[in-house]
Amino acid sequence: MSFFKFVSLIFLLLIIFFLLDIIMRKLLKVKRKKRFLIEFVNDFHKVGSIVIAVISAVIIIINVNYSYPPPIEMTYLICIIFMVQHGFHAFMQWKYPVIEREYIITLIHIFFFLIIFFLIENWIDWIKQVAIIIIILN
Repeated sequence: MSFFKFVSLIFLLLIIFFLLDIIMRKLLKVKRKKRFLIEFVNDFHKVGSIVIAVISAVIIIINVNYSYPPPIEMTYLICIIFMVQHGFHAFMQWKYPVIEREYIITLIHIFFFLIIFFLIENWIDWIKQVAIIIIILN
């Protein structure tokens, strides 16, 4: 995939997530957060997120440096880390609500991230299969 296509894909995904966020907040009547970054609901949430980030960094370093080939493909590893981090965030939003139903928005983001991730992952395989079929038919 060329760099331009990759940047275009990331830009398109950001637009989709932004529009999805606006639509879901209007449907669920959830107020928009004031900041772009994660707002921690308490100190446990902050420490838990830091612990998850540190453990994730250690796992990535071990996965990249100490085993060849890596036991877990990096894209899957990042997907798992995203799910764990945002799953913890959604749990804390549900357990200690600052904004009512905010955790639903976070769970919807996780769900659509997974859908888009697996569509992109399989899309590359589909293109390879179509290319092989075209080569065979020619």
